[in-house]
Amino acid sequence: MQSLLFITHEYPINRGDTSFIKNEIPYVSNKFDKIHILCLGKYINTDCLLNVPKNVLLHFLKYKKIKKIILLFLLLFNHVFYNELYFLFNKRKLTVKSLYLCISFFTEALLLRISIKQLLNQDKYIGLIYTYWYSSETMGALLLKGRYANIPCITRTHRYDLYEFRDNQNYQPYKLWMDKKISRIFFISRHGYDYYINTFAGDDLKKYSIARLGILNNYPFMKKYGKDVNIFYLLSCSYIVPVKRIHLIVKTLAEINDYAIHWIHIGDGSEKKNIVSMADSILLNKENISFEFKGFMTNDQVMQFYSEQYFDCFISTSESEGLPVSMMEAISFGIPIIATNVGGVSEIVGETGILLGPNDEVPEIKKALIDFFDFPDDKRNAMRQAARLLWESDFNAEINHARFSEELSSMAKKT
Repeated sequence: MQSLLFITHEYPINRGDTSFIKNEIPYVSNKFDKIHILCLGKYINTDCLLNVPKNVLLHFLKYKKIKKIILLFLLLFNHVFYNELYFLFNKRKLTVKSLYLCISFFTEALLLRISIKQLLNQDKYIGLIYTYWYSSETMGALLLKGRYANIPCITRTHRYDLYEFRDNQNYQPYKLWMDKKISRIFFISRHGYDYYINTFAGDDLKKYSIARLGILNNYPFMKKYGKDVNIFYLLSCSYIVPVKRIHLIVKTLAEINDYAIHWIHIGDGSEKKNIVSMADSILLNKENISFEFKGFMTNDQVMQFYSEQYFDCFISTSESEGLPVSMMEAISFGIPIIATNVGGVSEIVGETGILLGPNDEVPEIKKALIDFFDFPDDKRNAMRQAARLLWESDFNAEINHARFSEELSSMAKKT
């Protein structure tokens, strides 16, 4: 008998990290007799839950009203907190905001520690703790290492839970402490791996590994595409939030006059109203430019849409990324990519498209689009073939998740 405790942010609620995990969980469930999913997202009965494998048990975090004074008491008498304060002071990162993050991260970990401990006591066969994000839940599990030292704890890490420069605090809470306690860390990109090794890693390099995500694509692949009209079909897919810099796409299209372009954006977000208003203001009167905002689509809907709709290329002007699943989806259909060189993007965009500089603006984006538009058909088709082959070799979920689930099983404590 072997059980796994798997801690997620939203899965199996149909939002957030569910889009990543839903492809992985069938493979993992085949390697364990029982899987306990501890979901940290706030769940109400009206939320849509995905179907889960039969051996998966769902637990939703119960937000008990524990007095903050109790948590602060526990925190103020814990040497880990003071070591972190010293780190912040020594690195000249101690500010009001970083102090608040330091305290809130620890108190959240203390809360999660309670729920994790309850599940470990409930199922004596749990042989591995797996956190999908290298965040406060990971710290909560590691705070139990003294009592459950024989149960390995491993994590994945992506972007927000890895890079210090993800916000203006330039701070990742308790990474040095967690690094000493954790059994294994899996990175979704080579870029993330290299960054961590140079920033937080200890001497035992064997516990750091790259385990790429992936997507499933069972649709037929057509190596060559033909178009009946001379229109450049441009695709983007992301949340419409400031970090994605969708406004640069709008401004770039406003500068292009000699090519007919139809742009489709998939995704929703806090900046959607502003971006749509901008597009209406500066693009509606351009006869050569048309555009659509499709709004939110599930991953299944995205894949179905890509299978039915021709696209010349996918574009991303984001200022920060991990290793985007949206780009994995695109290359699985052989869609070339124009993207800024941030995070692990260069691991997808090479022979498969055009890599922009991380800080490129409208002039550089415009040049890339025009260059791509002018490529001969044989070069475009070569890019499409290279994109599809890259998905097959590096980002095919069947291969990646099968390999990763096998590794999880091998790491679990045998009972």
